[in-house]
Amino acid sequence: MRKSTYKVFSIVFWSTLVLYLITLATVSYVGVYLTYVALPIIVISGMAAYFLEPKITAQKEMTPQDRIDQINARLKDLEN
Repeated sequence: MRKSTYKVFSIVFWSTLVLYLITLATVSYVGVYLTYVALPIIVISGMAAYFLEPKITAQKEMTPQDRIDQINARLKDLEN
């Protein structure tokens, strides 16, 4: 759920930002209402995407058997 929500906010953020910048660069007059609408969307979606970004872990997922082997190896080390 968190990953899909992150993707939605990320898409909204980037698409709004790109469209806003393209509009500012190509249109001679941009009304303030565009800024009133676009900037809050960019800020809110950007912050939501930032805080919902999935955490990157360096560890690989362990199977239950790998975990049991790891525990047994640790117990043997502790016995010696």
